[in-house]
Amino acid sequence: MPDQALQPGLFDQPNEKHAPVRPALAGLREQSRMLRAAEILCAVAGLTEEQALEVIQAAGGVHPLARLPERALQALPHIGKRRAAQIRNLTEWAVLLTEAATEEQPQIRTPTDAANLMMLEMSLLDQEEVRVLGLDTHSFVTCRKTVYRGSLNTALVRIGEILRTPVLHNCAAIIVLHNHPSGDPTPSPVIWRKSQIQRSLLLSASRCLAIQ
Repeated sequence: MPDQALQPGLFDQPNEKHAPVRPALAGLREQSRMLRAAEILCAVAGLTEEQALEVIQAAGGVHPLARLPERALQALPHIGKRRAAQIRNLTEWAVLLTEAATEEQPQIRTPTDAANLMMLEMSLLDQEEVRVLGLDTHSFVTCRKTVYRGSLNTALVRIGEILRTPVLHNCAAIIVLHNHPSGDPTPSPVIWRKSQIQRSLLLSASRCLAIQ
């Protein structure tokens, strides 16, 4: 069956009435996230709320703060060796909880399910990685593997590396994921063209192996 183009949804249409609302909502969510993160920092590291907010802003936000190594944390205002270790341990504990929650084979019904499974761990990486999830005929995850780790902005991937583990596990389908350490998912024209070529090659190869 030929691929069908996605139909534009409600939020893809220009709408003067709703357009200003989305940036405002995004700003409120970010503010709420920062306040919640500040509360946690106060409890864990013994900071005042004002100090915690200053730390988050100095790091560039909640996610950049979580990605900082211990030595970089020590350079932030109000953070010494002890508090840097406390914050780093908190981040590692969050990742550990996520891994523990996904030890059993989860079922992937939507792209959101795949994102929820991998987003926390991959959002904290400082290098671009490409990972593959292998699914059985009922869309349960049977394998997961990091197939490539690139530089800060690029990751070159061989199609064979992506398909090797799913083939060994007799997977019926795969999901390929990668992160954006820079925080900007917009590709350059060159990277976009290369990614489209790789996507086409991957689709052709996987279809030859009866993998969706």
